[in-house]
Amino acid sequence: MKKKFIISLVILIVITILIGLFISSPGKTKWKNETFYIVNVSPNMQIMLKQDEYKKFKERGAECFISRMLKNFHNISTLKFELPQPPKLTFYVLKHGSEYKQMSGLPFESGMGGGDGLGTSALVVDDVWFFDDTGNGYGCDRVTIGLTHELAHIILNAYPKNNYNEAFEEGWAELVPQYLAEMEMGDEIRTNIIKTLKNDDIYELEWLMDNCMYCDEKSMVAQHRKTYISMYLWMRGYVHEIEQKYGLDKMSAFNFMMKKWSAMPKFATREEWMTAIGNIIDMSGEDVLHSKKLQLIGHKAFLSQLTAQ
Repeated sequence: MKKKFIISLVILIVITILIGLFISSPGKTKWKNETFYIVNVSPNMQIMLKQDEYKKFKERGAECFISRMLKNFHNISTLKFELPQPPKLTFYVLKHGSEYKQMSGLPFESGMGGGDGLGTSALVVDDVWFFDDTGNGYGCDRVTIGLTHELAHIILNAYPKNNYNEAFEEGWAELVPQYLAEMEMGDEIRTNIIKTLKNDDIYELEWLMDNCMYCDEKSMVAQHRKTYISMYLWMRGYVHEIEQKYGLDKMSAFNFMMKKWSAMPKFATREEWMTAIGNIIDMSGEDVLHSKKLQLIGHKAFLSQLTAQ
């Protein structure tokens, strides 16, 4: 009896140890032939870290960064998106400098943004921001807008997209902080750029779809680039037309747009896609793609809002 008890106790201890190892050992994933440890920090957020960063994370954590991201995620969630599935924030932590630039495919060596090959399912962030985010400077409106823009990419990834183009992804992500969350008047530099914007400064949708969003200027701030502003104004004009035609508030209009676009089949040609987009607001596909009608509607709506304040 004593021998059986000891054997049972040993088995129980071994099982307990194995369960503990299973729970505490993170999973792994590959990206660009590099191995990343997967750390689930909350039901809504997971962090991907290479071995050195994972060891550092186990030693000191990244409480400020994590709490800041979850807080911003919560704030965005209050906008009442009608998502087909709950989003999950995923961050890949990269060493600032050449590793960040090479692996992310972005034209800078630090910060936060989409990663090359990750689509809009995850973001990359440099290790300095991740580990040493003390909050200095991150309460200012402009940076809050940029952060909300990046998190919006993850949230909007929940919508299925049979037709994809980077320009639309950036337009949606800009619409969230600037218009839906009503942050745009907090960035005086951007406000002044839009106030003094001339027709020649505005890009047509076709150009934006055929060229990268970083092709026009050297500004590190995406929100100040005329490519981003042009795509934002196009999106603002499109949502404005939905508001007017269907009698919807802006959040309902946005959800209406995303549902309609998500339900579209995969089109064989861009022209068919633009025609379908235009039909929703009684505008020709030609005007949607090749004119600046929607951008100018968005510009007028922005100026009207500015005057009303």
